Amino acid sequence: MGWGQPAVGKRVHSSNHDNSSSSDPKSGESEEISDPPPYCSKRARELSPELDSICNGSGAMPGISVVQNGGDSLSKKGLVVSELNGSVCRNGKGIKHDDCTETSNQDDASNSCNGSTAKDMDEAATSTSVNDSGSDSDTTIRTSTLRNPNDLSVDPNSGASAKGVRISQSRKGPRVLASKRLTKHGVNRKANAIKRSSTAQSLVGVTDSHTDSEDSDESEVFLDDIQSSRSESTESSVASGNSAVSVDNVPKTEIRRIVPAIRPSYFPFVPPYVNFCMHDEQTDELPEEIRKLLKWRLSPITPIVVKRTVANSGYRLLRKTVEWEGQWGKHMKSNMFRASLKDFQKLNHIPGTFQVGRKDRLWRNLHRFMTKFGKDEFGFLPRTFILPQEVKQLKTAWDSTDGKNTPWIVKPPAAARGTGIRVVNKWSQVPKKKPVIVQSYVANPYLINDRKFDLRLYVLVTDFNPLKIYMYNDGLVRFAPVKYSHDSKRVGDRFMHLTNYSVNKNCELYTHNEDAEACEGHKWTLKTLWRYLKDRDVNTNILWDKMEEIVVKTLLSAEELITSNTHCMPNRYSGYELFGFDIIIDQELKPWLLEVNISPSLHSSSPLDLAVKGPLIKEVFNIVGFHVPMKLSAATKKKFLESLDVQLELETPVFDKRLYTYVLNKEEKQKQVAYKPLFSHRDKYVETIIESLTPDDVRQLILAEDELSQCEGFSRIFPGPNTYTYFPYFENPRYYNMLFDAWESKYGDNRVDGVERLIQLCHNRVHLNVEPSALSAVSMFSDWKVTLL
Repeated sequence: MGWGQPAVGKRVHSSNHDNSSSSDPKSGESEEISDPPPYCSKRARELSPELDSICNGSGAMPGISVVQNGGDSLSKKGLVVSELNGSVCRNGKGIKHDDCTETSNQDDASNSCNGSTAKDMDEAATSTSVNDSGSDSDTTIRTSTLRNPNDLSVDPNSGASAKGVRISQSRKGPRVLASKRLTKHGVNRKANAIKRSSTAQSLVGVTDSHTDSEDSDESEVFLDDIQSSRSESTESSVASGNSAVSVDNVPKTEIRRIVPAIRPSYFPFVPPYVNFCMHDEQTDELPEEIRKLLKWRLSPITPIVVKRTVANSGYRLLRKTVEWEGQWGKHMKSNMFRASLKDFQKLNHIPGTFQVGRKDRLWRNLHRFMTKFGKDEFGFLPRTFILPQEVKQLKTAWDSTDGKNTPWIVKPPAAARGTGIRVVNKWSQVPKKKPVIVQSYVANPYLINDRKFDLRLYVLVTDFNPLKIYMYNDGLVRFAPVKYSHDSKRVGDRFMHLTNYSVNKNCELYTHNEDAEACEGHKWTLKTLWRYLKDRDVNTNILWDKMEEIVVKTLLSAEELITSNTHCMPNRYSGYELFGFDIIIDQELKPWLLEVNISPSLHSSSPLDLAVKGPLIKEVFNIVGFHVPMKLSAATKKKFLESLDVQLELETPVFDKRLYTYVLNKEEKQKQVAYKPLFSHRDKYVETIIESLTPDDVRQLILAEDELSQCEGFSRIFPGPNTYTYFPYFENPRYYNMLFDAWESKYGDNRVDGVERLIQLCHNRVHLNVEPSALSAVSMFSDWKVTLL
């Protein structure tokens, strides 16, 4: 089995492998027996003649380049295996929506970017040869033999009967299916699949806009085909007796390359992680005993790019199962997290994040901090009034302005996709008794091609205590299709004032942009905007720093309220949150926060969307880290360990709840209590707090280092070298933030030494020293307050 070794610090690179994947067995109408392995395909043999002997029966799989943990493998440049460059649909020719037609007298909404085009990442992608060790001379590699993933599985063909077998042709080659009588439902499903396949394009096609998921503000893209090789599995039952339903017709792209299915931690005696790949990549196939445990439960709002990413990474997509490991779904009430989640399950939400996700709560929290710390520090959200409670205050503010020449924007407090939003300039237009917010309108926006635009930034939070914030280096720039005007008579023109795609796609002037590198159309990537602004002598670094500050301060305004919900989570493994921050820039280049989304749309309406969201979701899953569930027998665990790498030091290859417990032992409690009073006296803790690390300290640090090792497009903006400058804004001192402040102060510029120190502690299994009560859910619930002290 191939391994992708993470790099120390900011980046991670995985070596290329050419291995196999096949669909799971199916029960019900038809049972998929086997697939010819992709590493024996014609294209694979052309790329590597060595595969001829393998595919002709030698049975051994090609060697894989592996970087070992510890020892000489830690160089000054970090642990680098190979560049994992690759663009998504960068050169593809997409299909424009046909619901917006261009008019002959339309204003030119696009100008060419000055400056050179970024290097095509597809051309810079590494070779798909079996052994790709990279070109970094400082990188230590080792070649090992990859065992056949079917060594732990029963040969699916061994029990196949020749009677009733049909051959199904696919572009991968013939596929043997043991078929039962096809039911009416099966015929309809097959007919629908054929119908959809006939309209699929070579690279991307667009579904009917009416099929958008309920949280979507964009149409979805069919990435290539309609059939999914890995996700068409049906589970007749699970241990609990609940039935599971197969997921058909998951869109699929042509696989660009094969990558490792499992990646190791930096640290010994820390279980390996599932390695997520891009939607147009595929991972090595895992043994059957492992593969059947990787279950991803679908929700009605799971985007296609998420389905494709997890399916290509070895997960089975199921609609009804209680033994799932991951889910991308709606937010739920805080008290439902503990009741709904098991120790090994991970959801894409954290309890209490509605404190920034709801527009009314966001204003209340930021206004509270603005009152305490001043408008200069927290005055980045336009003045807001919450109706009907603050209608009198709004009337006073309204009367103090210049009447019809001052626009206000009315928004529902918890809606999305531009629903219910309108700009008004008459008091009679304000709903006085409905629950809405009325916000001061940013009337002097920075314009490009005379049009207003806003930015969608993606922010990942893996935990609120310790607070760990990651910010993505790309995003979306969304333009209004109509030229901006201060004319009060046009205040009701939504196509001029709003930038929401779900609103503007219905405008006849809206122009789609299929090229992620182009400054054209009414949607750009954030990287394209930076290039455009730099060509006009705008200091984008300062602008980005201001946006980072907005993100951190916004989350700090709700940190206390969100952290107080820690007891609602089974453990630290259970949740994470991907936020969508919407920001507008005014003529003075001041960024203003408009709102924060706790379920940002990941649906893709074009190759441009896919170029941003494809790498984004893959990196999110790798940063938060998924382990194989703890459902293997002792014998199977041993075989799994042997199949991975004999050099790895592992106590268990599956999820270990000891790493994610909230429970503290006596020594850990005493240390936290002793250091909390020094929160405001950095000079008194910054050196001593990390002199002697407790088991809990080690656990927090190794999890943070493993997260950081997966950052490619994401950058961690908290904690960082200036973490302590935000400490005055914490409503309660946090021990873990002090710990990370001290750690970054000492090892931020010399991370290799910090990782080496943690490796030595993990060799002694310090991080696995936990209280026996840590394995008890009851004790975890009773001790949660200790962490918050």
